[in-house]
Amino acid sequence: MKYSIDLQSPFSFSPYWYAVGIALIVLALLLRFGFNRLFAVKLDSPFRIDKLRRDCLRQVGKIEQAYNNKEIDSRSAHQQMSQEVRRFVHNVTGLETGTMVLEDLSRLGRPELAELIREYYEPMFARASFVDAGASLEKGKALVDKVYGRAIKEQKIRRTAERQSSVNRFLNKATRITPRFLRKFLVLPKICHNSLTWMERIQLAFEAGDLDPHSTVENMNRAVRSFVYAVTGAGDEEEALAKARETALRNSAPGIARTIRKCYDPVSPDCSHEEARRMINKGKELIKDECKFS
Repeated sequence: MKYSIDLQSPFSFSPYWYAVGIALIVLALLLRFGFNRLFAVKLDSPFRIDKLRRDCLRQVGKIEQAYNNKEIDSRSAHQQMSQEVRRFVHNVTGLETGTMVLEDLSRLGRPELAELIREYYEPMFARASFVDAGASLEKGKALVDKVYGRAIKEQKIRRTAERQSSVNRFLNKATRITPRFLRKFLVLPKICHNSLTWMERIQLAFEAGDLDPHSTVENMNRAVRSFVYAVTGAGDEEEALAKARETALRNSAPGIARTIRKCYDPVSPDCSHEEARRMINKGKELIKDECKFS
């Protein structure tokens, strides 16, 4: 039995199908580009911290070699080591450790740094010292490695913060265009979930020791500001602060208004572990009490 099969030329299809195919490809590319821009994560390169660590350890090696060759005494070795460690911590964390006295360092929430500098004080200023400079140098190098390890972990936390913040910026726009009677059911739960998840990750990092109290409060303040910005649908943070405080005061919640206002102020470098825990609790309570803003 013979069958007759007629093959249709590919060029005989309607040109509209080609136009639809091309349009879909262009749409996919635009969506991909848009999402990349929307949820872009801007971070310092991890190689910067690596370079800071290498430069610091290189200088420490020079100090150690000079001391072993009798080119400098124990006092000079401890003085130079103190300067290098302080400089490294400042470059990595941004804290003004170079000009802080021991009392200031003790309030930083970084006890290992304060303890090291306390050990250095006696050989740095005493007329005669029997402190083993070699052991002090090893402790200094161990501290550099510890600060470096924490900085790497904080980079991951900042990556999470950028992602959560990007989501809240998108939800801020959704708040503006969603009708008020639908906002509470469609947009607000997503803002609360995103912000609460963000704060719980900060809390886990703090409890694991990956964030010191100063960094914890800074991250919590940022999370609260992002939440307020999203939930108010404001055009900028200043407008968001004004709207949120006005709403809180109108609902007879002065405590909430004070918490929000504090999150826009600079963080004290000597905040304690208790203050960090208190800020975590207040931030989470603020999210759970989102009806004050609806």
